[in-house]
Amino acid sequence: MYDLLEISYPIRLVKDKEMYLCNRIALRNYKFFLGKKKKYVLAEKYIALKYLDKIDSDFFNNLKDKIPTDIRNISIFRRDFIEILPFKLNDVYRVYNEIDKFKNLINEFQNLNLEKIDQKVAEETLKRMSFIFDANKKTNPITYVGFYLMQYVFWQLVVVGGILTNMNLSAKLLSKTI
Repeated sequence: MYDLLEISYPIRLVKDKEMYLCNRIALRNYKFFLGKKKKYVLAEKYIALKYLDKIDSDFFNNLKDKIPTDIRNISIFRRDFIEILPFKLNDVYRVYNEIDKFKNLINEFQNLNLEKIDQKVAEETLKRMSFIFDANKKTNPITYVGFYLMQYVFWQLVVVGGILTNMNLSAKLLSKTI
């Protein structure tokens, strides 16, 4: 976590490492004299923004633009803060992990020898990718965008597979629908 945020590790004498992290994030964002609740919300937004920055996609640009506005709205002069985009850090972290898992599957798929691939290997690969079609995981805008991104990449792979197996018409029709 500290490496992701580029914050130095706390010394051993620091007992509340969570509050240490919140204080460092508040200082980095020039937010002074915030209460504990506001510091936690600031830390949640800041960490979520860092995770979204690590996801390599244009699909999250709208979300990446709204989070700094939420961070700017956190102030000691406002009793309540206005959230443009309500979410939980756990949702962003889950999407980040799922996209990372999907990238690893895509890398394994790219390293397969396509001439020696058989029905069993293809079925196992598709079963391992089935998590991207789980509708229960689409609970908020962030997870929706993350799973939409993975499904989009999956269907692009299907189009490429159609081209490689000389099913050009099917591949062309499918590419028009994506």
